[in-house]
Amino acid sequence: MNFRNLNVALLAMLAFASCSNGQSGQNPEEGEIVLQGKVENPLSGHIILEEIQGNQAVPVDTFALAEDQTFKETLDINEPGFYRLNFYGQQYAMLVLDNEDVTINANMNSSEPAKVEGSADTDDLEAINRLMRANMEKVKTLENEFLEARKSGDKIRMKELEQEYIALEQQQRDKLKDLMRQMESSISLVYGVNYLNREADFPFLDSLANRLQKDLPESKYVKDFAQGVESMRATVVGQVAPEISLPNPEGEIKKLSDLRGNIVMIDFWAAWCGPCRRENPNVVKLYNKYKDEGFEIYGVSLDRNKQDWVKAIEKDGLTWTQVSDLNYFNSEAAKTYNINAIPATVLLDKEGRIIARNLRGEALEKKLAELFGEE
Repeated sequence: MNFRNLNVALLAMLAFASCSNGQSGQNPEEGEIVLQGKVENPLSGHIILEEIQGNQAVPVDTFALAEDQTFKETLDINEPGFYRLNFYGQQYAMLVLDNEDVTINANMNSSEPAKVEGSADTDDLEAINRLMRANMEKVKTLENEFLEARKSGDKIRMKELEQEYIALEQQQRDKLKDLMRQMESSISLVYGVNYLNREADFPFLDSLANRLQKDLPESKYVKDFAQGVESMRATVVGQVAPEISLPNPEGEIKKLSDLRGNIVMIDFWAAWCGPCRRENPNVVKLYNKYKDEGFEIYGVSLDRNKQDWVKAIEKDGLTWTQVSDLNYFNSEAAKTYNINAIPATVLLDKEGRIIARNLRGEALEKKLAELFGEE
């Protein structure tokens, strides 16, 4: 998952780094830390300290080794931040640098990751990664079993595995939330939220944002996280859906509120989106089944090209309201509803209140059957 102001690159660059536990050090001056260590079997070149900024790892310093293969640098750290130590582009040590001295030992001839000691925040980062690595092994096993079941045409087993995956994902999120509750406030917690579900886990995220704003009010990571949580608040389950007012293919402005009084599904999709197009036959089937009972769909396209959008509407037989500002993910509607991936759906009751998000396939069928009183 990716919050509105939390960068996917942060997750990608920091995920599954390995560090060991260590003890805190003493700083020579306020705002300064000592970063030191040793590199066995070093390569030619320099060691580069990089800060994770947005979607990039930005070099901020370079270290040369002494004759005994050690390095020691004093750094000015004005606020906690995510970093990585780049050993010749071959090995990386992921760090959260704050107010603690850090020691790092690496061996370029070893498959073992660099060992990090001294940073409690980095220890928290690694604890989160250990939990997620264990989950990935289980997910990989389920994926392999699912592929085998699909190959053999065993639909019953495929459904069983889908349910096992859902249960595993829920269990893992619960474990992660428990772990994060036990941690001291640090920006490592902001990293951990990338693995949570913004709808299902919103109460936890809201509570965490309040906690971090109180404990780390000046952190740019905390400010971005809190802003993301606040922007989500208006579109979580239980809230009245914000208005959308966009043109249809003929240029006529169509408002979401015009459909009030029906069960409405906002369907974010695009002509270029393969999963969206594959889901469309199921959506068409459900629309035809329930449209006479008060079911409406408000399709919001994240296309850029009007011709492609219109062709897809016709080809897929989408006969319900369709709107778009042709601004891709910069669409005002996508920003309002925090849409970072499609297909995405938002289901509204007759009063326009959000009752579910991101239902597709069988889950959407079950929910509509429930809403329209079917057994």
